[in-house]
Amino acid sequence: MTFEETQKFAPWALWIGRVTALLVIGVFAYLYLSYDLPPASLVVMAIALPAAVLPCLLLDYSRLKTKIDPQGIQMRFKPFSSKQFAWWEIDKAELIDYGFIGGWGVRIGTRYGTVYNTQGKEGLFLTLKNGKTLIIGTQKKDEVSKIVSQYLG
Repeated sequence: MTFEETQKFAPWALWIGRVTALLVIGVFAYLYLSYDLPPASLVVMAIALPAAVLPCLLLDYSRLKTKIDPQGIQMRFKPFSSKQFAWWEIDKAELIDYGFIGGWGVRIGTRYGTVYNTQGKEGLFLTLKNGKTLIIGTQKKDEVSKIVSQYLG
């Protein structure tokens, strides 16, 4: 038995990212066209513009893919992180409602360890035998619960 889930950020988050990117581009264009700026400011803009716009647009391409199968649990948060856990490495796995932890994406240093999520507030809370903890967000908690209980008992 295998479970697979692919999640994206919520549509409203994607629109916020797109609008933010357009606003930043607009501000830079306005400053460039409205003021007689010294050449050094163009260098600053050339560095700052991608640094401000790319994270916003990156939301469009981010995906959280989870696969649970007889080998274990694989999680890939494209393009940030990829993790694999064999069943023998997992001490405990439970589905929890972790509430709001300050946003979505990769959250490091929460009381749950690292949290990987794109939306919502429910996830698979893993405690590994080495003591590390993490959460993999899910929108299909009932399916995850069934397959995890099948493999972990």
